[in-house]
Parts: sequence; structure tokens; C-alpha cells
Amino acid sequence: MIVHPIFRRVFALVAVAGILGLAWAAIPTSLNQLPQRNTLPQSMQVYTSLIFGFSGIAVVFLAFMWRQKAWIAEVVFVASGAVTAGLASVVWGRTSMFLGVISFVASGFITAVLVWMLRFGLRDRGAVRP
Repeated sequence: MIVHPIFRRVFALVAVAGILGLAWAAIPTSLNQLPQRNTLPQSMQVYTSLIFGFSGIAVVFLAFMWRQKAWIAEVVFVASGAVTAGLASVVWGRTSMFLGVISFVASGFITAVLVWMLRFGLRDRGAVRP
């Protein structure tokens, strides 16, 4: 598909803002929850949230600096985002396992879309021909 380079850059900008926004929300929240954790699942959620935040920063950094190895951070970002959301709703919100699974799937989808938008936005192929 041929997409104008301006639209690709907008996709990348939106993805970077979304990824860094999620990282900015995840890191301080998980640091605040560190002393509040009482159970193993709460500890797992806090640590996966930290991994999620730092991997989001790594995704953005590697997208511009080391594209060949960026896929590792992208996989960690999507997986940890899904696990964090699924666990958070169950261990902190005390909801049902069904809602935890729904949160897991929805978060995995949203983070995967953000990663796709970043990759699509930074791809050089498909520019408009003169």
C-alpha cells in the first residue's frame, strides 16, 4: 500500500506518544505499589509492570537506534503489557478471572497495534512516487 510519508510520520508520532505515555504511567505506579504488595500475584504484577514500562522506553529507543534488535523489546513490551493488565484487574481490583482474561487480550491487542503503528510509521518503503 502506498501511503504518503507525512501519514507514516504521524503514525510513528502517535505510537511513540502512546508507548511513552504507557511507560510513564506504568513505572511510577508500580514503584508506588512496591511497598503495598502482600501476595505473590501482586508482586508478579508489580514487577511485570516495571518490565512493561522499561521495555516501552526500550522499544522507542531501539526503533530509532538499533532496528535489527528492536523486535526483542517489542515482544517483551506486548507480552508484559498483556500480563500486567490481566493480573492487575484480578489481584488489585478483585474482579473475576474472565475479566482478567479480557483485560489480558485487550491490552495485548492495544500494545501490538502501537508497535505495528511504530514499525509502519518508520518504514521507508511505500512512499508516494513523483
